[in-house]
Amino acid sequence: MSRPKVIEFPSRVAGAGVAPPPTNRFARWLLTDKVQPNGPEVAESTARTHSWWKVMTLTGVDYFSTLS
Repeated sequence: MSRPKVIEFPSRVAGAGVAPPPTNRFARWLLTDKVQPNGPEVAESTARTHSWWKVMTLTGVDYFSTLS
């Protein structure tokens, strides 16, 4: 009879870190409005929110414009 394989998980995994800012003028211009990813790793204070009625209005306008 073989024993079941034991799977061990590390208690901590190193993150990717922060990339240094670009030194090239073109790269700085290109990355000026770089958007950070959304998800559970992003703090709530940095997440950009919108009013629900604005989102619903724009969605309705888009929907009804496709019908005509």
